Amino acid sequence: MQELFQLVYQLLDQHTCVIVPSFGGFIANDKAATRHEEKGSFAPPTKEVIFNQLLTHNDGLLAQELMKKENCTFEQANQKIDSWTKEITHTLSDQHSLNVSDWGRFTQTDGTLRFIQTKAFLTNKNSFGLQEFYFPKLIQSVENSNDEKKLSEKAELNNHSKRSLLHPFITGAAIATLLMMVSQPLQNEANTASFQPSTLLMDNLKLEVETKDKVINTLQSELNTYTKTPVGYYLILADFSTETQAQQFIRLNNLSDEFSSIQLLSIGKRFFVSVSSSLSKEKLEEEKLSLRNSEEMNWDEAYILSVTKMGE
Repeated sequence: MQELFQLVYQLLDQHTCVIVPSFGGFIANDKAATRHEEKGSFAPPTKEVIFNQLLTHNDGLLAQELMKKENCTFEQANQKIDSWTKEITHTLSDQHSLNVSDWGRFTQTDGTLRFIQTKAFLTNKNSFGLQEFYFPKLIQSVENSNDEKKLSEKAELNNHSKRSLLHPFITGAAIATLLMMVSQPLQNEANTASFQPSTLLMDNLKLEVETKDKVINTLQSELNTYTKTPVGYYLILADFSTETQAQQFIRLNNLSDEFSSIQLLSIGKRFFVSVSSSLSKEKLEEEKLSLRNSEEMNWDEAYILSVTKMGE
């Protein structure tokens, strides 16, 4: 059961909404940076998670993630999710509360289900590299402030008196020093290098910027790959972890000759061999049944994959 919530937590890093079929949807909203005046702390932008019990439609996102993790079929993944959902419902009915891993908690009172987030999501792109820090407000009493002001004025008066007495001597020393500087050239020009910025510090800053750029480029690349796949339903014969394995599967089974609409879908880090696609799931169900009953080839593992827009 807790494995389900861990999957939801991981998916909320990349998606705005993750739906648990027949149970509800978790929605991650960006939350601006906040300042807690009483605690004297500043928190970077985070993600605030809310739960909507009306979002129960199975969009396939959770099942696809479980398929990749446990290397199972689409139907097997949905069966396991359904089993977890029934266990969650039973626990809430008996105990009226349930911890959502370490990042939230459900409570149920008079049939009303409520979700409370207990852990901040620090994966907001606006807070990359930032952490919460504390800076207590400095409070100084009026009495201490007046005492310090008097001491400062007294010290200034003493310094002024000393400067008046030493003025002739200081003036003479300054003139003598100026004459020495004019008459003697600088002999150690290498000392001026100590005023230059640290090369090591600049290299470290440059390396840190390059590292962050690589992370951003990687995320953008995965997003571009995902958005290239049109929304709809796909009839999948098999899926693989590398593109090379998928291409070999197509060649060895002569799929290009047998199916005119063969496609290779790349979603996330998985490659799917599709032989048909449609906006209607019912149409593909008929094709899947026909494949499984085929005497020429055994396609018992064929399944239907649902692809939705990111964030829905």
